[in-house]
Amino acid sequence: MSEPTPDPVVPSHSSRLKQAIAQGGLARIASFIGPLLLLPFAARILGPVDYGIYTIAGVAAAVVPALDLGLRYAMVTRLAAPLARGDQASARQLSTTTLAAMVVLGAALGPMLAILSINLPLDRWFHLTDGQASDLADCLIVVFTSFALQLPLSLGMTLLMAQQRFGAYWFWSAVTPVAVVAAGIGSLLATGDIRWLAVATFATPVMIMVFPATILLRSKAWRPRLPDLSLEALRSVARLGPTNSIALLIVAAFSQIDRVLVQVFLGPAAAGVYNVAQRAIAVPHQTLTVAVQPLWPAFGAALADGRHEWIRRTMTKVQLTALAAGALMAVGFVLLGDPFIRILAGPGFDTSWQVRAALGLWLIVALPLAPVAMFLNAAGVRLAIVLPPLGGVALAVVTGIVLVPSISESGAALAAAIGTGLGGTLPITWYAHRLLAGKMRLPAPTTVDPLA
Repeated sequence: MSEPTPDPVVPSHSSRLKQAIAQGGLARIASFIGPLLLLPFAARILGPVDYGIYTIAGVAAAVVPALDLGLRYAMVTRLAAPLARGDQASARQLSTTTLAAMVVLGAALGPMLAILSINLPLDRWFHLTDGQASDLADCLIVVFTSFALQLPLSLGMTLLMAQQRFGAYWFWSAVTPVAVVAAGIGSLLATGDIRWLAVATFATPVMIMVFPATILLRSKAWRPRLPDLSLEALRSVARLGPTNSIALLIVAAFSQIDRVLVQVFLGPAAAGVYNVAQRAIAVPHQTLTVAVQPLWPAFGAALADGRHEWIRRTMTKVQLTALAAGALMAVGFVLLGDPFIRILAGPGFDTSWQVRAALGLWLIVALPLAPVAMFLNAAGVRLAIVLPPLGGVALAVVTGIVLVPSISESGAALAAAIGTGLGGTLPITWYAHRLLAGKMRLPAPTTVDPLA
């Protein structure tokens, strides 16, 4: 009697998830290394004032995606059920309806925001001359037009994510920052004009999105058709999307508030100088965020097995390691940050040790938040990661209004550190430990991928 033939080895969801996290880590590294490679060219060619104006447009570009009403997130979530049961007709109905909603939303928001940017008193808000305000308005028009076009074009990337085609998704995600850096450097060397830099950096991602959108939407399975438009599908994504949109808006405001405070109180030159230092100190923070991604599925699996004590020990150990690393890097930034920034951005971007110390304090309080966020994501309690920063934003604004006029850029960095610590790391860590101790109800565990 012959022995049974073993079943072929099929990659598990966990192994595919780990592979996706590894691919995503590389793409995320590219996403924050890219702007750092562009920075020396932009800072040297534009100078502190124009670079400061460009950073205001960058803040707008970071916040405006939250105005998509959460349609992409909602579609990824709603597509899970029909894709799991092989119901392609329902899946196409959802994607077609979401695409139509994105086209309408982009057509409405793009022109409205562009007109608004022309008529806002940007000169008074940001201490700009008439010419500088005009340049900023042009940059904002590019940002908002790109956002309007990106809304429907992003559907291709969203469908790649929903189908768990992570290799293709992260390939295009990694290509985008490379193309942005190349286009940005090319525009700076060719024109040295802030407006063309805005076109190169904010419009290039839209052009990249054309490729996955075209490839997917030309396939018979996903090609949009008028009969697939569904009011019920629209209600389905509309019920789920706004909550995520609000969450994104809070997180974006939380990450950008110190730059806005510097610009509003101190003007574009100070904003340009501060942004260089802030970008330099943010690199270790972004690196750790990528490094701890594997904790997401590990915590999810441990939750499913009831290994709460292991989660608590691991989370605490990583937090303490992050705290110690943050302290060492903060000291290094205070001592060596000035020559590093001079090499990175050139003369004219020097910062005082007080500014570097305040940014170092922000790094110390921000780093320990990353492993806790991985646990709460695995536990499916994303609101816990979003609601405390809302208080942190308010606290940072109030603190910044008091400190920035008296101690300039140091006040903005201190305000960000206070808002991050008291509105982020401390309350979210406390909540996570309460959950693990059984003093609050723990939701059903999830090992959903950290890509949505």
